[in-house]
Amino acid sequence: MPTEELQSDTNESGSLGDRLRSRRERLELTLEDIAQELKTPSRYFKALEENAYDAFPAKVYAEGFLKKYLGALFMSGVSPRIMYEFQVQWEIFEKNRRPPPPPPRYWIRGPYVTLRRFMLGTAIIGLIGFMGLFSWQFALFSRDPHIVIESPQADMVVIGPGLVLRGAIERESRLTMNGREIKIDERGNFDERIELPAGSDTLEFLVENRFGRKSIAIRQVVMK
Repeated sequence: MPTEELQSDTNESGSLGDRLRSRRERLELTLEDIAQELKTPSRYFKALEENAYDAFPAKVYAEGFLKKYLGALFMSGVSPRIMYEFQVQWEIFEKNRRPPPPPPRYWIRGPYVTLRRFMLGTAIIGLIGFMGLFSWQFALFSRDPHIVIESPQADMVVIGPGLVLRGAIERESRLTMNGREIKIDERGNFDERIELPAGSDTLEFLVENRFGRKSIAIRQVVMK
């Protein structure tokens, strides 16, 4: 352990880091020697010699490592003069430290918003859209299919053997009349002529959608 007093080193010119390095070199010690003796990574002592205070997460850490370093270099212990000089240098370091860049901002129909708010708004809009689509799909699944019959009208009297079946159902659905399948176009419309015998007849229109839901419409006709 060195026996030289601290006073001669504190009076030297140069920065605090320069004087620490000069003292260590006069003692013929390497940074690794100091690190091994103090059981501390050498990078912290190297940062003190280079006045690189940004290597420390906070002032209290730099101050603690400096006191350990001084204890290894000088028998007389920690000099109040050196600690005061450290306080001054740390204040200069804090003033010169650049503040972190502000988060990016985006212009969206009015005031600026941060990227975080922009992403949050996008997520909310997406969630609303998803819920709307889900509700629409659920409504299609849960309700009975719709059918519109333009012909024949209810209780219709038809002169002649021919009867026109005309109307519309939902697309991707299937339509039968008294068990007979009726052709549907791509828009869900149907227009077909059938032959019925004279007399009263009951026509049962059954529509079934792709979810298996069914609707029934009844028409009474009299053929003459």
